[in-house]
Amino acid sequence: MLSKDLLQAIQEELKPIFKEWVKEAITEMKESPITHPEVNTINGYITEKQAKEILNKRTTWFWDQRKKGILPYKKLGATVYYKEEVIYKLFEKI
Repeated sequence: MLSKDLLQAIQEELKPIFKEWVKEAITEMKESPITHPEVNTINGYITEKQAKEILNKRTTWFWDQRKKGILPYKKLGATVYYKEEVIYKLFEKI
């Protein structure tokens, strides 16, 4: 078993390496086009179910964003649709 001091030393050494790796990964994601192959759009709109999978958010979050006027949407019957580009812009901010 490793000592507490050794574990802390390893953690301190790895912290800047991990931060740099995360920074590079975020930069790559921002520079590459975002695609989600399983998403089928209808005239540039996706369903709330698809948006929930992309953003990893729950129904109440979407409802709250709609209620506050932050997230534009269209509703057809019981199905709520969002512009795909708006959802991906939110994804980039997360």
